[in-house]
Amino acid sequence: MDILYFSYVFLYKSLDKFCELCYTANVKKKKRPPQKRGPAAGYGVYAPPRAGRIAEYGRKHRKEIDPPMKKSLYSLTLMDSVVAEIDRLAARQGTNRSNLVNQILADYVSMMTPEKRIDAIFRHIEALAQQGELVPYVTPNQRTMSLKSSLEYKYRPTIRYELQLYRIPEGAIGELNVVFRTQSQALLTEIEAFLRLWVRLESIYVAKLHDKSPVRYELHGNRFTRSLSLPENRDYSDEQLADAISAYVGMFDDLLKGYITGRYPPAELENRYIAYLNGGTGLI
Repeated sequence: MDILYFSYVFLYKSLDKFCELCYTANVKKKKRPPQKRGPAAGYGVYAPPRAGRIAEYGRKHRKEIDPPMKKSLYSLTLMDSVVAEIDRLAARQGTNRSNLVNQILADYVSMMTPEKRIDAIFRHIEALAQQGELVPYVTPNQRTMSLKSSLEYKYRPTIRYELQLYRIPEGAIGELNVVFRTQSQALLTEIEAFLRLWVRLESIYVAKLHDKSPVRYELHGNRFTRSLSLPENRDYSDEQLADAISAYVGMFDDLLKGYITGRYPPAELENRYIAYLNGGTGLI
């Protein structure tokens, strides 16, 4: 027999309070200016955002995310052979000993852990994606999954939508990373133009739903990142959240492809975007 210590991170209350005060002070200093209203796609009273505005907007609203859960240090007396099997199973599942034991005990007492909740959401998104054009890739016990799509463009360049959900959401529940696998400068220019228009549309139509947790955007090379947040005063079940995320990715994919192929010029893109919103898609 051997005494094995399953070490967990203990988050001190004083540090918690300090981080909370710092974040609150930071948010108060960075209030978003009020938006004007007008024809977004036609750029009536709205000038197109300058290059680099997406990344700049993201930096202004970046915050510390996914804080660790409160955990404590415990000691358990286990057989060496049992621990060896746990370690082998943890390696196959891509996790560690402590996390696997935590999951096993949670299952035994019928407790829902953040990992189990994320896995259930991803499985539902995977099932929904298999009914459409997106190809899902899910790895068990991970906080990320991806969806693959192809642009209607020469050489059929691919787009990968990487979804990440936070274990302990505070404001944002996760983020969507859109990765463009192309070396065509012409295509990248078109994609960047679409992204600038996309941020403009969302700032007009959905930003007001996220006043307490503003959506953040970043653009670095071939990767576009957008935070995912729930509208204020609205609750979602796991299945409803999976439906909302899946629908948002599908909307983004459809409008991006339509813009690149020329089917949706800016004015038509805005009309279709509003139609999606009226159908309940794109609010996260």
